[in-house]
Amino acid sequence: MSSVLEYLADNGVDVDELWTRICDLVIKTLCSIQPALGHAYRSCQPDDAYGSMCFEILGFDVLIDSKLKPWLLEVNHSPSFSTESPLDRRIKR
Repeated sequence: MSSVLEYLADNGVDVDELWTRICDLVIKTLCSIQPALGHAYRSCQPDDAYGSMCFEILGFDVLIDSKLKPWLLEVNHSPSFSTESPLDRRIKR
C-alpha cells in the first residue's frame, strides 16, 4: 500500500484525502458486518462475557478508480500473510 500511495503522491494526488476516503469505506463496512462478526465470536466463545479473548484480522481489497474513488472489492476473513514470490513480498510490505 505504501508504494501505491507514494506513487500517487509523486503524481500530484492528495493521498491524505484518498486515505480518508478509504478509511471511511472500511469503517462503514465494519459497521455493516459487525453483527455477523459478533455472532461468529459468541458462537466460538460463549463463555466470554466481555468479548476480550481474541481478535479478528480482516483484509480489505479496495479498487481506486480513475477519479480516485475507492471501491470495496471484497473483505477477506483470513488474509494471507505469506510471501511466495519477490512481487508478493514487494506488494505486501
